[in-house]
Formats: sequence, structure tokens, C-alpha cells
Amino acid sequence: MSEKRDNKIKEFMKFRGNVEPSNGEINILGQMASKYENKSEEELFDELQRLNGEMAKEKEKYKRNMDSIDHMKGFLDEEQKRKLDKIIDFLNPSVKER
Repeated sequence: MSEKRDNKIKEFMKFRGNVEPSNGEINILGQMASKYENKSEEELFDELQRLNGEMAKEKEKYKRNMDSIDHMKGFLDEEQKRKLDKIIDFLNPSVKER
């Protein structure tokens, strides 16, 4: 795993409230990020739509998760960020009001 990705994961973990992520946590998040790296836009949209339905059942947890998704943009290039913004707006229009 690259140092750049490790730093982004550490930043994300701090955002989520875990100030000192372990190497194991960094590896797990890196593996999760890699899982979606080569997915098509359609595959990602399908997965987000599925997860959105599950997450919406618990409003506070849903908000935290949507915030986390938004924060993970640091892993994406500009085109991917633009696409993710469109999906987030579709799934939860109130996110863009932050």
C-alpha cells in the first residue's frame, strides 16, 4: 500500500473519531478501497443504492455514513469525485447543504 493512501486512511480515521488507527485498520480500509477501485460507474451506483436502502433505516447512523462517504473523496480523482457528488445528491439531496 502506498504512503499517500496510508495518509488518506489516517485522515479518514481521524474524521471518524479514531485518532490513532492501527496498521491493521489501515490495511482493512485499504482493502475496502481497493475493492471498489476498478468497478464501473454502474456497479458502484448499484452498490450505493443497495447500501442506501439499508443505511436509511437508522437516521443518525445514516448521516454519519453519508458524511464518511463524502469524506472519502480524498481517494478519488476529479472525475470520480464529480460522479460521486452526483450519486450522493441523488441518494441524499440534503448532503450538499452542508
